Amino acid sequence: MCGALLSAQPTAAIGSAGYSAPFPVKVAPGQILTFFVSGIGAGLTTKVAADGFPLPNTLAGISATLYELSQPPLAGEAVPLLAVSPMNSCGGIIVPVQCTPLAAVTVQIPFFIRTASAVSPIPPPATLTISESGGSSAAISLSPMTNQPHIVTTCDVNVSSSAPGSLCRPVVTHGDGSLVTPDAPAHTGEELVLYAFGLGSTLPGLAEGEASPVPAQPVTGTFTLTSEAAIQTLQSERQSFAPLFAGLAPGFAGLYQVNFLAPAPPMPFASGDCNTPGTPNGNVALTLLGDSADRANFCVVP
Repeated sequence: MCGALLSAQPTAAIGSAGYSAPFPVKVAPGQILTFFVSGIGAGLTTKVAADGFPLPNTLAGISATLYELSQPPLAGEAVPLLAVSPMNSCGGIIVPVQCTPLAAVTVQIPFFIRTASAVSPIPPPATLTISESGGSSAAISLSPMTNQPHIVTTCDVNVSSSAPGSLCRPVVTHGDGSLVTPDAPAHTGEELVLYAFGLGSTLPGLAEGEASPVPAQPVTGTFTLTSEAAIQTLQSERQSFAPLFAGLAPGFAGLYQVNFLAPAPPMPFASGDCNTPGTPNGNVALTLLGDSADRANFCVVP
């Protein structure tokens, strides 16, 4: 699960934190993030998703509000929702204890959120409150960053598609949109597309909850890609290079694409390198580096 577990109490308590820091949760302008909240959504029996754009501010009676504490007076701003789903704290694992019912609430952090900067390196305080109409609410502190890259995987709860094979396969695709896998590897020099959340503001700007237009809008931040061998027994020299493009993916809210040329695989190359037990997704480890970093393994052949 990716996100943070909130307790429906005056003070939030994080039980798990996915790809975000445990506390406070690091967020970026426009970021898609799922929070796991106890004490709300008891009536949810199935996933309720937004059916169009702009994204709604309420789904199944559940809403989210952003409070930025650095700018008085303290006024909340409604946050767009992508989906709310019933879940439990056991995550599908059979354990001899009672599981806590949860509501998985997927939100888009507003693009206007104030972030840390070179002038003010300490993130300005902010709070997100998730509420149910006529019921409980939970609040959690946020740490707004300029960007907070997370490479999308098929395990993310806010991704509707899945892929066969290894769990948590990174969403790196060929030019035709098909997933790069050990059975459909990339070739050195091929243009690929990596999908991510949390790459921050774009130019021109976009309102949260809106679908990104065509042509794709580039991000304002600078990102670097590095590649090296995913297999520890292979020696490789780390390569650093700039992406061809980084920006919002057209037709989606809060989804970014990073276009790049597939690096050369570590040598000597063997056909089984992409399916070793320790690296079932591939032989190349790619890191997307901004203010923080995230890494994905995928398969490249010469």
